[in-house]
Amino acid sequence: MIIRRFGSFVSVAIAVAAAGPVRAQDVPQAPWKIADIGLGDTPAAVAATLARAGYRRDWQLEGRSWEAEVAAKAAWLRGIHAPPETHVTQNEVYRKDQERLFVDYLATPAGPLLWRIEYRILARLVDEGRFRAAVGQRYGEPRRRWTNELAYCSPAGTSCNLSISPDARQLPTLTVRFNDITDRSIELSHGERAERNYAQAVIQEVDRRYPKKQQPSF
Repeated sequence: MIIRRFGSFVSVAIAVAAAGPVRAQDVPQAPWKIADIGLGDTPAAVAATLARAGYRRDWQLEGRSWEAEVAAKAAWLRGIHAPPETHVTQNEVYRKDQERLFVDYLATPAGPLLWRIEYRILARLVDEGRFRAAVGQRYGEPRRRWTNELAYCSPAGTSCNLSISPDARQLPTLTVRFNDITDRSIELSHGERAERNYAQAVIQEVDRRYPKKQQPSF
C-alpha cells in the first residue's frame, strides 16, 4: 500500500556536508547494518536486499522530494510561490513472520537515501537471553551497557552516554533495547549533526537559487 501525505510533512534530515549539494557519499557512514541494509541505501537496494532475506513490504509512505523541500523553504524564507509538490519514498515497513523493519529515507537531489532503520519483535516471541546472545554475536561488545539497553556509538565520538551527553548523539549510533514497551528492538540512526547539516544545506540551496535582494527595485 502506498500512502501520500501532503502539506504537513516536515523533513527530518540527515546526510550532507555543510556546504554544497546533498550527495550519497555525504550520508553518515556507520560500521553496522540491520538485516544487511545500512545508512545511505536507496529504496531499490533496500527492497532487493530484504526480498532476498525473506521480508515483504507491508506499506510505504511518500513525502516531499528534495526539490519540494527547497521550494517549501524558499516559500517560507523568500515569499516565493511554491510549485506543486513532488514526492518520493519517505517511510516503509517490511515484515518477515513476526519480525518487522521500519525504514526511513532522506530526500536528496539523487533521490531518497536511508537514514534510519529499526528492527522490532514482540518481547514474548523471543527470550531476552537469546536476543542478547544474538546481538552480541552480530555486533560485538557495546560501548555502553545498561540493564535494558545497549549503545554502540561511532568510534569518532568522544562519549557514548546517549542519555546525558550531547556529543554521543551527534554521530550515527546503534541502540539495542530489550524491553521497548512490548518489543525488543534495534535502532540504527544517523545522528543529530547530520540533521543540522541537512537543514543548513536546504537553506544554502535556497540562497543559491534565490539570492537576497541587495536593494529594493521600486
